[in-house]
Amino acid sequence: MVCNASNVWSSILDNDAAGNAALAHAVSLPGNISPSQITANQNDYNPANLTTASVLRLTSDASRNITSLAGGANGRILTVMNVGTNPIVLKNDDGATGTAANRFALTGDLTLAAKQSAMLMYDSTASRWRQIANGTATGSGDNLGNHTATQNVVLGSNWLSGDGGNEGVQIDSAGKVGVGTATMTGAFNVRNTSTASAADSYAMYLDSTQSVANTGTFYGIDSTPTYSAASGTLAALYGVVGVPQNASPGTVNTIIGTGGTPQNTSSGTVAAMFGAMGATYKMGTGPVTTMFGLYGNCTNANATGTVGTCYQLYLDNIVATGAVTNKWGVYQADATAKNFFGGNTQLDNAVSLSGDISPAQITANQNDYNPASLSTASVLRLNTDASRNITSLAGGADGRIITIMNVGSFNIVLKNDDGATGTAANRFALTGDLTLAAKQSAILMYDSASSRWRQIANGTATGSGDNLGNHIATQNIQLGSYWLSGDGGNEGVFVDSAGKVGVGTTAPQAPLHIGAGTDAPNDSPLLYLAGTGTTVLALRDSSSDVEGQFYVYNGHVGMGSRSNHDFYLVANDSEEVVLTAAGRFGIGTNAPNTTLDVNGFIEWKGQARVSSDFSKTNDTTLAAIPGLSVALEAGKTYSFQIFLYTTQSGACCVSHIKADLNGGTATATTIIGNAVSFGGSNVNYTALNTSICTEPITTATATCFIAGTITVNAAGTFSPRFAQLGSNATPAIVKAGSSMIIDQIN
Repeated sequence: MVCNASNVWSSILDNDAAGNAALAHAVSLPGNISPSQITANQNDYNPANLTTASVLRLTSDASRNITSLAGGANGRILTVMNVGTNPIVLKNDDGATGTAANRFALTGDLTLAAKQSAMLMYDSTASRWRQIANGTATGSGDNLGNHTATQNVVLGSNWLSGDGGNEGVQIDSAGKVGVGTATMTGAFNVRNTSTASAADSYAMYLDSTQSVANTGTFYGIDSTPTYSAASGTLAALYGVVGVPQNASPGTVNTIIGTGGTPQNTSSGTVAAMFGAMGATYKMGTGPVTTMFGLYGNCTNANATGTVGTCYQLYLDNIVATGAVTNKWGVYQADATAKNFFGGNTQLDNAVSLSGDISPAQITANQNDYNPASLSTASVLRLNTDASRNITSLAGGADGRIITIMNVGSFNIVLKNDDGATGTAANRFALTGDLTLAAKQSAILMYDSASSRWRQIANGTATGSGDNLGNHIATQNIQLGSYWLSGDGGNEGVFVDSAGKVGVGTTAPQAPLHIGAGTDAPNDSPLLYLAGTGTTVLALRDSSSDVEGQFYVYNGHVGMGSRSNHDFYLVANDSEEVVLTAAGRFGIGTNAPNTTLDVNGFIEWKGQARVSSDFSKTNDTTLAAIPGLSVALEAGKTYSFQIFLYTTQSGACCVSHIKADLNGGTATATTIIGNAVSFGGSNVNYTALNTSICTEPITTATATCFIAGTITVNAAGTFSPRFAQLGSNATPAIVKAGSSMIIDQIN
């Protein structure tokens, strides 16, 4: 309890029904120091006034290392802020330098860039400083403040301890909380040791009774007991002992008790009941060095003696059979008063920052933002009608902590040190503009030395917020029915209970489902693209402006090139089929000359063609014709038709050409057919090497038609040959367009 200038006692620490401790108003960590600029790497860093500091505001002339830090004590909390422009690196357990007990136990070197900070706690068991929170620092440590419990935390028979030992806070199965004790008789019990050896020993005991009518005030404690004898032994001297009770059906305006249990045990009305209350006044002109509203001290001055329990402050449980509107363990009415802890402060139970406010919707950019009740608030729940800026915030006091939550749907931007607007002392010192999207938050601390608000933690805020890459998951991350989103909205990536991943859909139909379409595919694809209209899968090489697409739209299914480039079908790492940008289709060739150009044999009712003229100059030796060749399989029977268009420039009536079928490597079991030379011979044949088409022609052009069937003995190629029928100075030519058609019969 603390007392303000209006003689009103205020509770600074409250307990709820479950025994959790709550700080009812803004929390400040004062005692900050700003040492001289660091100009060299530091071992066992120990600046002046470190022993009483809670905040170190550091600067350096360049990137500097701190390998170890003095002043460690069990559970001590220290905030390190980099208020300069150069990085400051806390070295992880640097075994080469510094005293071992002053080193850091981190997950890696922790770099504090300009305007970044980290909160450390000293672990006396390991004799090391450990990081427990950060202000967007880039080290690899975890920020415990980023975690939110989704269920009650069960301690069982274990302690909530600062160093892992059997001390600190314990909670029994009934919800009773003990600090320093595992045996709880009330909702909240604090126990320490004492060396008292008297037969009777009371921390606080009250026993007083008023049995007659009294319209004034009844005090359980209102005295100054003094022992002033020059000698002699005093058995006991009680400053406060008693249990003031109202046992009357009458009305008691106020019951005040200290160190006991003031009670209303009858049907009467009590306007107010105080467990402890007092006021300290300076009435004269003389100076007062220190004034205490409440002061306590436990000392065991005997090195060998033991003290069972020493209570600096003991708060028993609040028993409420009937309704109780407010339950305060500690209440402080003066919102401007500070709670100062000169020694190390350890909170071994749940801590709540209450006093949240929900101001009216922000409808314009804000300078010196100062909503109603800001002075007593710890949490600002804000919403806007559009994206709005806050350039500066009122209410700054040294070490004050305030949480800003965006509970609306539009962005709220905290502007970094906007020199153009707002009072300088109300501005923000951030690493950049801090954007709070919907459902995002940030924790700020006021730095009175620079008269700026600084960010010390965040709730997934964008801009200069926390680096998610610093966190390492130790178990699977469960999204449940929520999205993995860029701005907190219902879009992005969704994972269902079967592990199927949806991009833009909450009902994935395949291991990876992209698009808003929800109907199931016909098969079980690994990748499923399902749109609600035209759906396109595009592949693009931006360096050469080449794009290919697979698409469905308006009852069509298509694939191909969407840029001015050829489209290929590949088999065995070879481009076998091409559709050119000019619309020509090639099989076996990448340079088709016609709408359909096939380089090879078409086995079913297909056609092979001579693509260019083939000459035989002054040569009567038979030779295969390029382009008229196909591979045949052993044991198969084929039918074929061959058209040879020939020319010869020369005198009339000179023998022209001869032809047979033995130009390939295949051998035949049987072959039968007929060869006709238009204007020449008509030959029936039963052998491959028969001269079946000889033309003594009367014109310069002629056609040789060969037809028949062949049953293949040994697999190989099948192709016709031709040559001059007789020596002639003018060459015979097989013209382009000559062709061969072949079909497999069985």
